[in-house]
Amino acid sequence: MTDYGLKKDGTPRRKPASPKGYPKTGGRKRQTAVARRKSSEPEAYELTQKENEIANSLAKRRDIAAPAVRCKVKCDDNSVEVGIDHPDPATSHILLMQALGTANYDFSSGLLIQLSNVVGKGGTVKTSDLNHAVAMVQGIGPRDETEAMLATQMVAIHNATLMAARRLNHVETLQQQDSASNMVNKLGRTFTSQVEALKKYRSTGEQNIRVQHVNVSEGGQAIVGNVHTGGGGELKNDEQSHEPGHALTQRPALPCDVETNKETLPSASRKR
Repeated sequence: MTDYGLKKDGTPRRKPASPKGYPKTGGRKRQTAVARRKSSEPEAYELTQKENEIANSLAKRRDIAAPAVRCKVKCDDNSVEVGIDHPDPATSHILLMQALGTANYDFSSGLLIQLSNVVGKGGTVKTSDLNHAVAMVQGIGPRDETEAMLATQMVAIHNATLMAARRLNHVETLQQQDSASNMVNKLGRTFTSQVEALKKYRSTGEQNIRVQHVNVSEGGQAIVGNVHTGGGGELKNDEQSHEPGHALTQRPALPCDVETNKETLPSASRKR
């Protein structure tokens, strides 16, 4: 026991109390509480090898991808104002036009307003919903105004399809079930048609070359081209077309001699 001196009556003095109004320090208790708090905190998660590969692959894709377009929405009592959330207005217009595949400012601004009308509910537009719609259009990757309009329609049909599917899951009567089911089927077919239309539009102008092989066994003959059978039983061989874009029609090998205009065709094995 620490000796703090003796009182006048000879009894030992006690440890002096803390000044009035100041709590006791309690240093040891505070250190124990900090240690407990540190021990209760979860440790940082360590990625597995596969997860690390996926994360690196995603990081590379994000590096080469175009910057995401972020929107801002301002709703008043009588109007809704939409724009691009960027510190520089000129750069925001450039990012929006690039995302929509156009160089026309009026086209990109009008299409953004139309997208806000698609996702709006009850006269209000949520920023998250508009960002989602713009991200879907940007994900399709339109290359011109036509593809941008088609991509916008695809987003609208997609949202309507999911809304109809939600209604189908909450029907209470048979009539409601039939109505929601028909709507889901129609919207699904419409979306599929839009995807096919976009694919067809993007493939316009591409030249397809088909290569076909004709196998002729020894002693047989083959005719290259379109073969027509006349009324007299004679076979006529059309002239082979060398124009680009025409594919050669494959015909099976003939096991015997074919007479055309009473003349026997030369055998493939003979020397000319």
